[in-house]
Amino acid sequence: MAEVERQITPTLIAYAHDPRRLNLVRDTCRKSVAEFVKLWLQREGQWGGTGFTQIQVKFAEEAALPVEPTLKLLS
Repeated sequence: MAEVERQITPTLIAYAHDPRRLNLVRDTCRKSVAEFVKLWLQREGQWGGTGFTQIQVKFAEEAALPVEPTLKLLS
C-alpha cells in the first residue's frame, strides 16, 4: 500500500495543480466557502444589529475580487 501511495502521489499533485481542473471547481468552491462564512458569522453574532448584505470570496492567486459578490443576502 505504501508503494501505491508513493507512486500515485505525484499524479494527484499534478492533477490538483492543473489550471483546467481548478477552473472546473473554482465557482463551486467559492460558493461553498461563502455559505460557510455566512453560517459562521450568523451563529457567532459577529455583525451585531447591522448585519451584512454580501460575501465576496477571493482566492490567494487571484489579483482582484470577482466583479459580482459571491453570495448576496436578503435584507
